[in-house]
Amino acid sequence: MNQTLLKTAVNSLWFYKSLPGEIRFRKSLANPAVAQEDILMRIIRRNQDTEYGKQFQFSKIQNRNNFQMHIPVTRYEDYEFYIQKIGAGKDQILTKERVILFEPTGGSTGIKKYIPWTKSLNQEFQMGISPWIVSLFKKYPAVRSGSAYWAVSPPVKRSKYENIPVGFSHDSEYLGFFGKWLYPSVAVLPNFTKDSLSSVIHFKKATLAALLLREDLSLISVWSPSLLYLLLDFLENSPEEAVRSVYGVCKKRAGKIETLISKKESSDLYRTLWPNLKLISCWSDGSSREIYQLLKKRMEGIDFQGKGLIATEAFISLPFVEGKDPVLSVNSHFFEFEDAVNGEICRAESVKKDRQYSVIVTTSGGLYRYRMNDLILVTGFYKKTPCMRFLSRDSTSDLFGEKLHHRAAQEMIQSVRNHFALKNSFAFLYPQKLQSSGRYVLFLDQSESFSCREIADYLEAKLQEHFHYKLCRQTGQLLKAGLFQIFSNTKDPHVLYHEALGQADKTGDVKFLPVDGRLPWTEIFSGELKIYDETSV
Repeated sequence: MNQTLLKTAVNSLWFYKSLPGEIRFRKSLANPAVAQEDILMRIIRRNQDTEYGKQFQFSKIQNRNNFQMHIPVTRYEDYEFYIQKIGAGKDQILTKERVILFEPTGGSTGIKKYIPWTKSLNQEFQMGISPWIVSLFKKYPAVRSGSAYWAVSPPVKRSKYENIPVGFSHDSEYLGFFGKWLYPSVAVLPNFTKDSLSSVIHFKKATLAALLLREDLSLISVWSPSLLYLLLDFLENSPEEAVRSVYGVCKKRAGKIETLISKKESSDLYRTLWPNLKLISCWSDGSSREIYQLLKKRMEGIDFQGKGLIATEAFISLPFVEGKDPVLSVNSHFFEFEDAVNGEICRAESVKKDRQYSVIVTTSGGLYRYRMNDLILVTGFYKKTPCMRFLSRDSTSDLFGEKLHHRAAQEMIQSVRNHFALKNSFAFLYPQKLQSSGRYVLFLDQSESFSCREIADYLEAKLQEHFHYKLCRQTGQLLKAGLFQIFSNTKDPHVLYHEALGQADKTGDVKFLPVDGRLPWTEIFSGELKIYDETSV
């Protein structure tokens, strides 16, 4: 069969298979309370005879009010005992359904978590994916006839947690029926080797070669925009090395790519390399916002769409309406929202516009009133269902009990930018641990002129507005904040940051954090550490 016809047929099948979920989603948007009640009671009734269900008397729960009165809000630590039992081979612990696998996640705190994954949880994810796919194909019908790249990590050997497999055999399995059976027919598939598992460079080469070979590429879907940014940076800075892998597969295509690279400016390069590329989907909010904007500028002329909020544990929101932020995936799980100011817990139909909330979910994977630690801003409503923008992970940096929240750090950095009229987008705080003390160091690009002393003083004043930080300064546990000026004649700091973490994670697809102590950054970046009056409080 002609490849274009095959891809059109496969994508059309995916579209029509997703259509019932999209229709159901549209109906639920007008009455989220009813949809949410149905989801909750289905989960409770199905799992009332489990060990967890008996412990918390699910059989006595009649509605959402009963549920919120009798079931406590939980964190991952509350499930470790049950997860150990599931790993040991015991059934009906958190869910009546058998646990298919544990999906690992670390979050931004670095703690290893094992999230139980069931068939019903996968179906709940599809209830969010289906309306997104239908809306995407409706807006970009040409995507159906082209190849698509759905970002995947290099294949790894699956491990086990006791008797339960850990992780999907392939990332595309998140896509359900399509990911398992139809994905290879339409997707760009990098040819990963053993080298790809141990080297970020090999991962880049394999992925970029697969993309360059597909002139009919119509859709790129990645999680972090940093992954695509790094691939394009590699192409522009090492074009000969990037194209070398293409020669072994198609010399004609490789020659054409070389000609295009030599003739085109960066802003036009990608539209000529991939003339059918209609859309790039990736994270656009929170700590990804800056790199997202840089990527849009780099690939000017190609449409971008920010993803909704999707985590290992739950599918929370999806882009659905033009001009609005992602809307709550009201048919996926049961959602609650904790007001970031007064702590009040609201349901989907009760949240208020322009207020910030932490997300709490109940899913068919066995998480009940589980605090996600994701902070969102309700920006409006579509019909009667809230639209939301992801702000940050609810996490903290804590060397000596200062409990510096990542969200607060992000606001401080923005305040520094505004106060000193800094235009450069690269900045983060490094919690530097010394032998018996520590300090917070602000990393800034040297490409702009500024007074390091004034910025360090201003940052220290902002930090001391936080009680626990000030207490740690007063006790001498923390020294005065410093500044690290990154030399402007070195590699793009965005690229260096992500490459350093990508090497550690083996994928290059990593999250930018406003406070980052994962690596010794003063040893990785070339620059000068500025410290002023360390003894002052």
